[in-house]
Amino acid sequence: MTLFPLSRRSCSGHSVSALKCQLAVGFFLVATMACGDAQLTDKALETLKARWKPTVAKEMPLTELDAPNGYVVLKEPAADAQEARRVDKAAKVKVKFYMDRGNRRFYMTEWNWNNAGKGGKFNWVMLNPVAEAPAKPEAGKLDALYNDLRHDQTQWNCENAYGEFGKIVNQPEVVEFLVAKLATEKDAQAKSCVVALLCTSSQYKHDATFARTVLDLLIEYQAKRSNGFHDKAGVPEPERLWLFVSSSGASLNCVWIRFLVRNTPKYEELLSPVMLDPKADFYLRWVCIHAMARHKLMEKYYPKLDPDFYRMLFENLRNDGHGWNAQFATRILVILKPVSTPYIIQRLNEPRLDDQEKDILNLINKDILLPANRGKFEFKYGNLNSSIFGTTADTNDKFDCELSMFKN
Repeated sequence: MTLFPLSRRSCSGHSVSALKCQLAVGFFLVATMACGDAQLTDKALETLKARWKPTVAKEMPLTELDAPNGYVVLKEPAADAQEARRVDKAAKVKVKFYMDRGNRRFYMTEWNWNNAGKGGKFNWVMLNPVAEAPAKPEAGKLDALYNDLRHDQTQWNCENAYGEFGKIVNQPEVVEFLVAKLATEKDAQAKSCVVALLCTSSQYKHDATFARTVLDLLIEYQAKRSNGFHDKAGVPEPERLWLFVSSSGASLNCVWIRFLVRNTPKYEELLSPVMLDPKADFYLRWVCIHAMARHKLMEKYYPKLDPDFYRMLFENLRNDGHGWNAQFATRILVILKPVSTPYIIQRLNEPRLDDQEKDILNLINKDILLPANRGKFEFKYGNLNSSIFGTTADTNDKFDCELSMFKN
């Protein structure tokens, strides 16, 4: 609609009358359009209410909202609805309408709200939630909580305390408290928990000294486990002292391993000697080789893998009553396929091989990653992929430790 400008001649009686007429018509049209928009708004609102039955549905002035953790554009006002777009960084969103369903609020931008009023297509916006900071522990509470981490034959005490520490492990005062305990703690169970907690803390500045502590603790644990939790004299140690490490909800040994695998480029010089040490625990050598391969660092070590190394792998393929040895040896041979194939073929040509060793070597040589061959291996000997790299409940660490070749 156009309103004509007021000219100097419009002061005459006739011109003023004409102008009044123009203004009257203009205001009538504006009022009519506003009424029409209101009817569209009311109709859209009723339609939305009838379709989704919200607890609250309201049009609002055009408002710019902060989305500190980003937002998701959804096809419908439901948290599990199909996503049209996702923004995972801080952003601002201008909205015109909101609807509450359950315990979530869903918004419409002005464009979508206008489209809804005209019967067109529209989407919804859901802000990503902002986690509330856990309450800071009261004075003396950290010491009381920490005492429950120590070995006392009551596993649930430690498990509960570890879970509580996990909620506050990114608070500076908690990190400082744990670092101080790590420097003096002698109890293996408490130390295991502290190391795992610091592995998951985003506020702790990890360095080579800490990584060495993680690796040494893993070496110590593996030595106890492989000896059936006996000391050097063959005397049984209290198994519960180490049982919590692998049986807790967090599986502390998995947390240590995830830390080392995720940070291998930073600590390559720490892990490579373990990988090449013929006296090192076989399980740890597999962890190091996997970690190197995960970051495409393994090729530089090919020349350092001598015939004795492959002989060790072949021996672990044999039927020795410990199926996991064959699993780890198979994974290593598959990782090293570019250089292990000649050794595998040579081994297959030797007489009187152990039946299990021969069977696995044949599967590797035929390409064990083909579905049929992989199925045969996993039916007899176990999975090629490893659950030890799964994310844990007490951390937001989303790093994918698994090698793509082993994913189902």
